Order: sequence, then structure tokens, then C-alpha cells
Amino acid sequence: MITRFHWLSIATPFVASGINAGLLVGARAIGLLEGVSTPQGQPITIAAVVAATQFAALGAITLRFMLRYSIRSRPLSRRVFLGIAAAVLVASFVTPAVGLHGEAWSDVIALDLMHIVAAAASVVAAELAVRPRWSFGSASYAERALTPRTALVTGATSGIGSQVALLLANRGFRVIGVGRDARKAAQIAERAKGCPGSIVFAVADLTREIEIRRVASEAADAAGPTGFGLVVHCAGVLKPRSVTTTEGIDENFAASFLGRWRLHQLLSLAPGHRSIVVGAAERAHSNLPETSIPARPSEIGTGLQAHRLAQCANDVWVGDLIAQGANAIAYGPGAVETSIRREIPLLFRLLLWPVFVAEIRTARDAALDVVRLALDASLPSSGFADREGFFHSPTFATKQTNHHALRALCTAAVSPTVPNA
Repeated sequence: MITRFHWLSIATPFVASGINAGLLVGARAIGLLEGVSTPQGQPITIAAVVAATQFAALGAITLRFMLRYSIRSRPLSRRVFLGIAAAVLVASFVTPAVGLHGEAWSDVIALDLMHIVAAAASVVAAELAVRPRWSFGSASYAERALTPRTALVTGATSGIGSQVALLLANRGFRVIGVGRDARKAAQIAERAKGCPGSIVFAVADLTREIEIRRVASEAADAAGPTGFGLVVHCAGVLKPRSVTTTEGIDENFAASFLGRWRLHQLLSLAPGHRSIVVGAAERAHSNLPETSIPARPSEIGTGLQAHRLAQCANDVWVGDLIAQGANAIAYGPGAVETSIRREIPLLFRLLLWPVFVAEIRTARDAALDVVRLALDASLPSSGFADREGFFHSPTFATKQTNHHALRALCTAAVSPTVPNA
């Protein structure tokens, strides 16, 4: 079946050829590449530039298919391909200086820019050509008898959380959404009108203890005496620079893990309730060296270091919940099209875009996975999953020593002495 991604794979080299042809015309217009010729003495023409760009893309697509079918592990085949592509790009930078005649350094830079365009297009085309469909969440299934049909969703005003809330409301759940943005909360609640279920919001910042306590109280009133049958944690941020909360914790860790953990402790949960924690490791990362759990809040770190610790903590937390007999699932969504990366510098995002474009899914795609994990009667009640389904639990998430260390860290972090820890 030819998907829209496969059509994009076909179109990408042609777009890149047009860009490189435009770069050649622009370079000639400002006096560059005038006297440059190939080793055979032929001038560099638009036809030659287009042919070279197309040839690079065809070679990349061929290599990608060969790696896909020769290496069983999809993540490994992808890493090998990206490694080869990076090596070829670096090697290509020297060819204008050693393989052509009549060029100046300004000409070399212009030609290397064309190489970058061709390389980026080749990677994008090759990755799109072998992109899986990831149909886990869209498969049909029989629902489990989950009661009460009252759910709490953190991070429900945007991204995956907002889509989870809407999907659950459409299946008849009473959803209490938690998020920071009152305007977005009103928009989501309006979209839920007419659904069999409903969505009401508790607007709060889960990086602040006083607001977590308020939300827990409001949620208890909204859920009633039966409590929550389902809790889905989607709240999180990704800040490359350190932003410290009023409790003295880096916001990456506070929003993406600690606030979730603290609220969970205060919720009224029904017997047999189910919990899904979004933002955990995928199977490709489950065997990476684990992050050690720090002994004190002051050792949590800042910026991206704190964000990585939050992801590790989510896994360990779920492992601890499972060890205690709870129905808990850690879900790693992979690359998802949300606003969480908005504070990453634009140039950095542009440089990484060719690498991740084929991996990115919509927030609704990821939300469909979450809802299936919560409701499919044929699936396990606990474990670790990603966009391809369940996988073996990461070793570091099942270690009791990590469970104890994380509990101790969380207890210290929410105590009044945090700023002086």
C-alpha cells in the first residue's frame, strides 16, 4: 500500500533538485561558480546538479531498504543508516576542494551547501520510504469492563493529553483534565460537547505543591465517592535551560515527573484502577545505560539533564507501582508532533528535522495508543509499551533499589525543606 509518506519520499528528491538548481542560479548571479568545472573539464550545469541530487537520493533509498531487510532490529538499522549518511556527508565536504578545477573558497562553500541539501533530502526520502504504519492504536478491539468510567488526565490542554481526554469523552468517560492554560482548557471542553461523556478542567501548574493539593481536592469532588478508574499522566515540558520552581526543583523534572507523582499520591483511586504514564522509554532505549537516582533534590540537575532524569523516573515509578500490585503501564510515544519542543532553538530543530521527520506522528496517533492500552481487554494490565505494543520491562525499572531511591528522592523533594536541600 502506497501511503502519503511514500509519495512524500518520491517528491522530496525533486524538491531538493529544484532547491539546488536555484542555489546554482543564485550563485552564478552573484559571481560564484563561474569558472568551476568538473575533472573532465565540463562546466557545472543545472542538469548535472539535478542529476547528482537525484542520484544521491536513489542511493540512499536503496541503502535504506537493504539495511531494513538485512538487520532485524528497526532501530538498529536506522542508526546504521544515519551513521553511514553522516559519514558520506562529511566526506563529501572535501570533494569541491580536491575534485574540481577553478574554484575559490566561496565556490567550495556554495557547493557544500548543495551537498547539505542533497544529503538532507536523501535521508528524508529514504526514511519516509521505509516508514512503518504504526497501527497499534487504530486496531479494533473489545473493551474491558473498566469501572468507574471516570478518568483524570494531566497535561490535558495540549498535545497527547488533550487528544486522550477527547477520545475518552467520546467513549463515555467523565474526564477531569488538568492543565495550565485556561483558554485552551475552555477550547477542549467546548470540543467535547456532544460527546457521550464529558470533560471538566482543573486549571493548575503541577510544579507547585499548593496547586497540586488544590487540584487533588477539586478532582476528589468531581470524581465523587467512587474515585477514579483511570489516570493518564501526560503533563510535561522540555526546557533546554534551567528554570527553577518555587520549591527549588528544575521545571523539567517537576512538570514531567514529580508533579505527576505527587498528584497521584493524593488522588482518590478506585479499586482495580488503571494508570498510564506517558513519557517513558521506548523499546529501542530500554537497554541503554540507566540514569542513577540521585540521593538529594539538589542533585537532580538542570535543563536537559533533569528532563532525562524525569523520563528515567517515570519508568522506575511504573516499575514500583507494578511491584506493589497496581495496574500500571509506562508508554513511550516516540517522536510526536506537539509544542513541547518549542523552546529548543530553531536552528537546532531544523538540523534535526531530516533525522526525525519520518518518525514523527500526530498527537492523536499517540493518544489512540494510550486509549487502547487502557481499554483493550486482550492486553496486559501492566507493563511497558511503545507505538509498536508491549515490550520486555527495562531492567533498571524493576530494581527494588531504584524503587526505594526514587521514593526517598520524591519524599525529600516535596518536603518544605527542598529549597535548602
